[in-house]
Amino acid sequence: MNDAPTRKVDWIVTDLDGTLVGRDLRIVGPNLAALRRFADAGGDVVVATGRGEESARPYYERLGLRNPAILYNGARVVDLSSGAVLYRRCLSAAVWANLVMLFEELPAGVWPVAFSGGRAHVRSETAALRAYAHRDGIGLHRVGSWAELPFDEVVKTMLICERPGLVDDAAALLREVASGPDGAPAGPGAGATLVRSESTYLEVLPAGATKGRRSASWPRRAGCPCTASRRSATTRTTWT
Repeated sequence: MNDAPTRKVDWIVTDLDGTLVGRDLRIVGPNLAALRRFADAGGDVVVATGRGEESARPYYERLGLRNPAILYNGARVVDLSSGAVLYRRCLSAAVWANLVMLFEELPAGVWPVAFSGGRAHVRSETAALRAYAHRDGIGLHRVGSWAELPFDEVVKTMLICERPGLVDDAAALLREVASGPDGAPAGPGAGATLVRSESTYLEVLPAGATKGRRSASWPRRAGCPCTASRRSATTRTTWT
């Protein structure tokens, strides 16, 4: 009798927070066991998360993964075993410049974080920012000025809010800056995507950067037909 695990699909894409990882920030035991059985049967597991390299790596290693990880909600694909960046989409220089000006107008209790070079950068450290960093398992790197960051290498920004209602206020400000007097796009929203990833988190991503889009492109980039996109995968994917 053959007791080897069997599978009906070739690859699984999984988020981390709220899917694979519980509120205690640990991988849920049954989920870990199921993914290991799937991998033992020859399946491929791909992590797709809003987290960055530093934050996602412990889970990647715990799962024993080999495939590249989809990070920053689809703005970057990284081989976490080597650090090689296989796909990158950054905020445009114009969007970043608008955001820097916007940071000066944020309501009290809203704190920006800019991700560049695999690090989370802040201008100050507050209780809300420290709680966010602890939750995601990352370090916060303080800069004296946002101008210290390469203007064309900011992958995403996050607005960490002290209470949920401030997310709506920050989003409204973003949308206002994003439209000119005639309604034409003029600011961050013209080339950015807003994502409310938690009750007190608002993310600003490069336009078109989504986990779903990057996940869907996985099999296509591997040379698989779109109709088999959730049943085919490869560990030898070249991203362009």
